[in-house]
Amino acid sequence: MKIFHIANRLSMVMEVDEHFSLNTKGESDKNNVLVQKWESLMEQSQQLLPGTPEGEKWVKMNRIFKL
Repeated sequence: MKIFHIANRLSMVMEVDEHFSLNTKGESDKNNVLVQKWESLMEQSQQLLPGTPEGEKWVKMNRIFKL
């Protein structure tokens, strides 16, 4: 996992294998005290993108270029 920062935006890139489940990861994160502390800290700085669904923070980005 890599997280990039510029101005008021963070971008996370996760390299995973075919067995990765975003739903399973989300459930695991909800039950992880350290992840929840991190999320609470980050909520003070993060701004949701326009159109982000209610109750969500992370949204999938469309890849627009690959070399």
